[in-house]
Amino acid sequence: MKKIFYLIAVFALGLTACNKNELQIPAGGSPEAPVYHFSIPASIGDGAGTRAITIGETSITAEFANTDKVYVFIEGQGTNAGKLAVAHNGTDASTYLTPSNINGATCDLTGALKFYYNDNGNFAAYEPAVNDVVYLCYNMNQPVTDYAPSIDGAGLDYHNQNGSKNQDVYGDYFGQQYLQSQGAAAHDFAQAKMKVTEVSGNGTDGYILTLVQYDDDTKSNVHFENMNSMFRQRLSFIDKNSQPISIPTLETLSVSFEGGDYVVGGYYPFSPYSNYYSRSELPINNPIISAEGDLYLALMFYDSNKNLPLVLKATDTDGNVYSVTKNAPTGGFKNGKYYYGSATLAWQKCIKPTVTGTSATPTYGKYTITENPVNLTISGNSEDYEFVISEGHGGTITLDNVAATYSTTASFIEQEFANPAGDISLVLTGANSIECQSFWAILVHRNLKLSCTGSVATLTVTTTSADCCGISCWNYRSDGEFDVSFNECSIEGELDVTDMLAASGYTVTRSARTANDDDHDFYVDSYTWTYTVQPKSN
Repeated sequence: MKKIFYLIAVFALGLTACNKNELQIPAGGSPEAPVYHFSIPASIGDGAGTRAITIGETSITAEFANTDKVYVFIEGQGTNAGKLAVAHNGTDASTYLTPSNINGATCDLTGALKFYYNDNGNFAAYEPAVNDVVYLCYNMNQPVTDYAPSIDGAGLDYHNQNGSKNQDVYGDYFGQQYLQSQGAAAHDFAQAKMKVTEVSGNGTDGYILTLVQYDDDTKSNVHFENMNSMFRQRLSFIDKNSQPISIPTLETLSVSFEGGDYVVGGYYPFSPYSNYYSRSELPINNPIISAEGDLYLALMFYDSNKNLPLVLKATDTDGNVYSVTKNAPTGGFKNGKYYYGSATLAWQKCIKPTVTGTSATPTYGKYTITENPVNLTISGNSEDYEFVISEGHGGTITLDNVAATYSTTASFIEQEFANPAGDISLVLTGANSIECQSFWAILVHRNLKLSCTGSVATLTVTTTSADCCGISCWNYRSDGEFDVSFNECSIEGELDVTDMLAASGYTVTRSARTANDDDHDFYVDSYTWTYTVQPKSN
């Protein structure tokens, strides 16, 4: 099968926030464009045909339907060079050709269309000419011209998928509904590229365009080729003991290539720079998966990624992470094909801690706590989650057997700077650990006091800085400065820091700094301190 695929454009940047007044209708109304009549034979290659997907089928044949839409774009050449026109009503929406005389994978495409282009923000009538390039886009899922009367950024976003077969999801943008994501069927997009060899007719009865295939002027039929491949994977899940579990409620699901190559995110045929947009992964938020576990995807392939394994990674609403790697078929993935199968995602880790005592929800792993005073409890495993206490608010934070890692230069718990700021009480339950980069695990811009539940509790902090010692607060800095070098830290033996860090009725000791050779290569990679909190003896 002929592989036709292009990669992206800067026109992607305005896709979801188009202004409905982007193009203006000139004074006196929309300009009158000539009518062009179309009646041309068309066929579609053996492609994804998602509408026909049935579980267990190994091959399918795409067929036209009378509800199909074929959008028409014209890229001007010669005297029309620099103009991009679209079949449009001149007001607020693109128009299209529809199939007639359907016979399975063949039909006639018919319609009477007018063409417009963007002339400095206004609609301008366009008259096709010989040698103009014509793009016919079959079932393009969301031409920008349906969002708003723009005719410059026509494209298709493959990354706006939701995992379903054909379900649309809408969002609210300042009170206006917009198409947020679509099922795989809507991304079953095909294209034909033609050129104009003759313009006949007249302005009264309408014009007729004579078209031939762009790469073969001996053929005048339109032959559509699918731009991507369609996938149906029946997912199952196993827990950390390799035991089957029910399909969890997933918060995110991503598709990527093992080895780091790019997933095509969108197709923009008229960009002056590049025709497609790539990203490191295809992210799907709140994926829609059938009761049987069926996930549907549309993916594009090119030479550098077609032989790479696909990696599916999912995170459920409880923070559990599951993944599976699927090898490419012999000869690699091919565009315009339908792939079906099964995939078992195995439990990898839990990254979202259990959080109580706040109404905050994380955004990209960041909890912003606005309550004052704070009364927050964090427990369980945490990876790359951070907690920011707004505007210097004070209160109580409890760490209940937390095992946290944070891979960027930021604190696991940070009190935003404010003057004045409130004091923070840190209550430890059980054994807690925080691993972070060259920064403090806990950063407070006022006083911090430690206490515990039970007879003893610990906090072990590991950082890549020899000076951080894990905690920074006014009562634990030698001169009130924020620089790590002013921390009350020492490489000496166990240090009694009760006078500085202990809440009334408790003692706090800090162990000697331990240097860690994490990679076993004789180089120090990180440093660890352990704080032990106990009630004072009566």
